[in-house]
Amino acid sequence: MGNLQSTPTNDTPVNPTPDDLLTPANPLPLGEIRRRFRLTQRQAEVALRLYWRRTNKEIARELGLSVKTAQDYAATVLRLLNVDSRRDVATCLRDDRRP
Repeated sequence: MGNLQSTPTNDTPVNPTPDDLLTPANPLPLGEIRRRFRLTQRQAEVALRLYWRRTNKEIARELGLSVKTAQDYAATVLRLLNVDSRRDVATCLRDDRRP
């Protein structure tokens, strides 16, 4: 089932395939995150990584971005979900709370 490399922080795949994204560790499939929260593909990918408690450096490495770009995407996701913290992003996605 896709790339099963994992980071030391948890067992979520580093470079997940679409099949890897459909696991109990995820609140919703990526497409549902995009649709329900009106996010772009990249914003949804970042939101999911915030849910997994990834750092900006980890997000950058996993998505092939600079750390600054990952930081900017994370800030944008917080703003679009109308939350104040990364932990709130996880709560929002887990509880399906729409902004």
